[in-house]
Amino acid sequence: MEEKNQPNQNEKSESRLNQGMIIALIGAFATIVAALIPVISNLNKPEPSPTSTSIPPTEASTFTPSLPTIEFTPTLEELTPTVTATPTPIMGFYDVYLAIDPTGEVPSDTFPSDQPVYVFFKINDPTDQGKIKVIWYAVEVDGVDPNAIVYRLEDTILKSKGSVQGGGNGIWKPGKYKVELYLNGQLSSTREFEITQ
Repeated sequence: MEEKNQPNQNEKSESRLNQGMIIALIGAFATIVAALIPVISNLNKPEPSPTSTSIPPTEASTFTPSLPTIEFTPTLEELTPTVTATPTPIMGFYDVYLAIDPTGEVPSDTFPSDQPVYVFFKINDPTDQGKIKVIWYAVEVDGVDPNAIVYRLEDTILKSKGSVQGGGNGIWKPGKYKVELYLNGQLSSTREFEITQ
């Protein structure tokens, strides 16, 4: 009668196969680690120039493989598209401002009575008619009816920007005024200003 506690022949050969496989895997792993250690340790070192030296054979030593610890923390940068819209001006005048000088470098809304007042503007006219009308009104001026027209100009401008001069030669009396800009017969912009002594 056979004893049930003794392993049979198949189990013994399977056990030897498993041991052989484990030894082969450990050997392969040790070889890979041994090949990686010099590469990892020399990553930041300059490459030495080759030299020839003879190394006497040594006895085989016991090697205990140890894996290097590599820390990797993946991060994903959140990509948010940025869209910057450039508004297209509606039909008419835009970027309108008043200035003391004919170059437009000195913007102002207060002027001396002997000073011309310059109006600078940009135009968006998809119709390409370019018919402008600029009307200067007295708003609060002693001896002048409110909203009386002081100066008026009509012209055709086919450029995208321009300027108009109003006054000068002493036509301005001290007080408050406004200038209205029309494009193709429609009021597009109004600016107020003041004339001082």
